[in-house]
Amino acid sequence: MKRPKTCLFCGTRANISKEHIWPEWLAPQLEPAEADSHITEFHSGEGKQPPQLVRRTEKQGPVHTKKVRAVCAPCNNGWMSVLESEVKPILVALIEQPKPTLTSAAATSLSRWVAVKAIVAEHAVEGTALTPYEDRSALRTLRAVPPYFRIFVAKHSLATQTAYYRQATTVSTSMRGPDPPLPPHIRRNIQAIALVVGSVCFYISAARVSGLAVEVLDPVHKMHRIWPDPTSTEDLTSLGVLRQPEIYAISRSLDRLVRQAVTSLRPIEKDAWEPYFVLLALQALRHKWRHFAVSTRKDPNITKADIARFLLPRPTLDEQKVWGMRISKLDSLIAVERATVEKMRLQKLSLLQVLLTESPRAVEL
Repeated sequence: MKRPKTCLFCGTRANISKEHIWPEWLAPQLEPAEADSHITEFHSGEGKQPPQLVRRTEKQGPVHTKKVRAVCAPCNNGWMSVLESEVKPILVALIEQPKPTLTSAAATSLSRWVAVKAIVAEHAVEGTALTPYEDRSALRTLRAVPPYFRIFVAKHSLATQTAYYRQATTVSTSMRGPDPPLPPHIRRNIQAIALVVGSVCFYISAARVSGLAVEVLDPVHKMHRIWPDPTSTEDLTSLGVLRQPEIYAISRSLDRLVRQAVTSLRPIEKDAWEPYFVLLALQALRHKWRHFAVSTRKDPNITKADIARFLLPRPTLDEQKVWGMRISKLDSLIAVERATVEKMRLQKLSLLQVLLTESPRAVEL
């Protein structure tokens, strides 16, 4: 049984309407579509297995007519409409001008609009959303883009003017599962999105994964970052114009991250090594890997031969188990502290929402 539809941003279960991914007012800036229908595909896979096609649907209307039933009418016609009006002249200028400029204030407004579209599109396929309700609510009440979002923009040379590609999965940097833990009804914690709007391409990455560098999914091709820390841009084409192979590479950033090569270690001597201790030692000494992994790549692979030449300390098996247990306990304490910090962050957002949406009253701290 499916859960009743609720508004993504305010939580109400009444008057749920459909929201356009590409706004209707954008139609004059788009070239007439050659096809009168559009195709949506959903692929899914586990681990490092190639994703398989699960569902393919074809619907009437050009792709820019795509809608998602996800928001209530008051939100759609209220704060979201205000944001659309604010962004319209900015986005139209980006599309129409060959060398558009972007102020820091415009970049901030544009980032909010892109974040809304990304969050709405997360719910096009049930069970694949990433952004928790508290952060969606904060975008509505505080105009706060989720802190783990990174947004980039560039001009492109594609023939198509409307396209959307999203990859989302769940990853963990430890054997204990996702950190921070996944909230209710959220099943993903990392995603990469490419959104083509007219002659402009947006790239959005989001990673709610402790211990993972947020820059790991940043594009390497010709894109200006507009969130976080938006800055003025004199010429959006100063880094060049994206071509089809570059957009394809950007859209597959997450796929490359989760499908890196893996080397399996098997001890020659039975009962000589505690697996968890070996993992800890390899992680602690990874700063030495550069002496073994020689490559022109920014992130060179570590091969079987590299690891075979890598020396590890070898305490007794009992000592390895003791050290592993001690560090495991510390990791558990760190996970608890991180969960507490995340809970406090969400409580802070809730308090700010109450302060800004209800009549403020003095309370004793």
